[in-house]
Amino acid sequence: MIDCLSDRQTANWLNAATVRRVIAAFCLALAASCAMGVSDAAEEETAAPGSAGKPASLAAILSQQTRVAFDAVSQYVEKNPTANDIDQGYGWLFETAQRNGYEADALPLAEAYLKRSNTAESIAKRARQTQVLGLAATGKMEEAMLGFEEEMKGVRLRSPNATVDFAIAVATQAQMTNDFRAAGAVFERLSRAFFLSPYVRSLSENRLYRLELANQPAPKLGADDFDGKPVDIKSYEGKVLLIDFWATNCPPCIEEFPALKQLYADYHDKGLEIVGISLDEQRETVDQFQEAWKLPWRMTMSSADGGATRARYRARTIPTMYLVDQKGKIVRVDVRGKNLRRSVETLLKAEK
Repeated sequence: MIDCLSDRQTANWLNAATVRRVIAAFCLALAASCAMGVSDAAEEETAAPGSAGKPASLAAILSQQTRVAFDAVSQYVEKNPTANDIDQGYGWLFETAQRNGYEADALPLAEAYLKRSNTAESIAKRARQTQVLGLAATGKMEEAMLGFEEEMKGVRLRSPNATVDFAIAVATQAQMTNDFRAAGAVFERLSRAFFLSPYVRSLSENRLYRLELANQPAPKLGADDFDGKPVDIKSYEGKVLLIDFWATNCPPCIEEFPALKQLYADYHDKGLEIVGISLDEQRETVDQFQEAWKLPWRMTMSSADGGATRARYRARTIPTMYLVDQKGKIVRVDVRGKNLRRSVETLLKAEK
């Protein structure tokens, strides 16, 4: 049975709500820039994204404009501490930082907000979470775990979703600093906090089970690809390899594909490979899907080796992803979006 679990916090995909958030943010940034006088250089930077060289993707345009807005609003709250909309500004900054991987940059903002005499509790909570993520992102994992523990003391047992998202984000930042023990500790704590929730216990158990493979040699890949050629893990030595367990009836899996296609386009020539392992029952279904979505990487069926590869990689639920370095070692487990891109970039640069 395929158990599709979505990581809402870490999945990086574009939809109408995302576009609306960025447009609203940019309007706020324009207002902020009028209040404080952003430099002409910053304005020129946003005027024609992608005008030099090949046209930018939608994701690149939105990322660039979001960053400009983030920097402008950061300056605004710093220079206008008594503004009527100061809580709105801080709230937007913390939400944007967590959605876009700016946690390290937002750490001073979170600390500044928490020192204010008058704070809104909803914004203060997001500030505390941003502080935890910022500490983790800057390698201060011990302090981050203390903050995470404090946040877990106040969780509401009937509404785990937001806490699950936060825990996944903290565990991801721990992995980004190669602290796999801390990443595991996050899910152990999450499971204890929601011991009455089968969903949270299952998610935590599966994450912990997969994290045991981190920093270990990647297991054997046993099935042939769609061209009838064997997929051998040893043949990828010297390459950065992403192994993606997915299925056509798994919405969170499909939501990853736009970002994965862009990642592959940007880094395949530099040494990135992707192998997709579909848990679908029918090869024809995957063939049609791959053609429709124009997925350019190698594909294989989990059923081709009776699920043996799936078992070796502990892919009880999907999406499940493993990033393997040039020496054949698993270095990231279920890391997605901007953090996956950063991990790939880091590995490819280290090889030069």
